[in-house]
Amino acid sequence: MIKTENQVGVELNHLILLAKKKQKTAHFLTYLLDLPDAIPAEGPVAGFFLCIELKNEITILIAQANQHPIGHYAFKVPEGDFKQVIQRLIN
Repeated sequence: MIKTENQVGVELNHLILLAKKKQKTAHFLTYLLDLPDAIPAEGPVAGFFLCIELKNEITILIAQANQHPIGHYAFKVPEGDFKQVIQRLIN
């Protein structure tokens, strides 16, 4: 990884995933990664997003969309849990 002086104090806070079926997508991610269930977002447009909280304080926000761009998301999983994640994916 390349590190520059400008990276000091900058952290990723959240990312937004667009899904044709947000509830199904949220369930798949929480099941696959063995995370707590997604919860509806609060705020001015309550329920627009489903929120999945990660251990490192990053939130995945899932929104309903008819079309969405292809993306790439990589999750670092402890080596001991990797086989369990793969087994959930196969099932």
